[in-house]
Amino acid sequence: TNWAEYAMEVLMIETPEHADSFTRDVADRSLSRMNEEVAEMLELKKADLPGAERIEAYDASYYEEKLRNSTYSVDVHEIRKYFAYNSSRDGVLWLAETLFEVRFEKVSPYLWHETVDAYDVFWKGRAERIG
Repeated sequence: TNWAEYAMEVLMIETPEHADSFTRDVADRSLSRMNEEVAEMLELKKADLPGAERIEAYDASYYEEKLRNSTYSVDVHEIRKYFAYNSSRDGVLWLAETLFEVRFEKVSPYLWHETVDAYDVFWKGRAERIG
C-alpha cells in the first residue's frame, strides 16, 4: 500500500486509478468546451484588435470577463458586492480546514498592507506548524 491508496481508501473515489480515470474523463469532457470558449474570446479580441491570432496568457482574464458579460450578462464586479470579504474568507478557511484536516491561526507579522491577513497552518490536533 502506498500513500495514495491509503488516503483514498475511505473516499468515494476509492483508488488512485479511479482518481486518475476521473480526472482524465473530466479533462476530456471539458476540452471541447474550453476550445469553443477560447475561439469566442478570440473573436472578441479581433473586434478590439483586428488581425489578432490568439489569446495570450495576459489577455485571458480580460476576455474571459468580456465573454461572461456578453454571454450571460454577468458582471463579476456586481456579484462581488454580495460576498463580503470576512464571510468569504471564513468560508474558504472552513472549507480548507474540513477538506484537508488542518487549522489556521491568524498571526500578526509585519505585512506590506493593513488589509493583508497572514495565517500559520497546522494539522488538526497537532502543534507542529506546517505552513
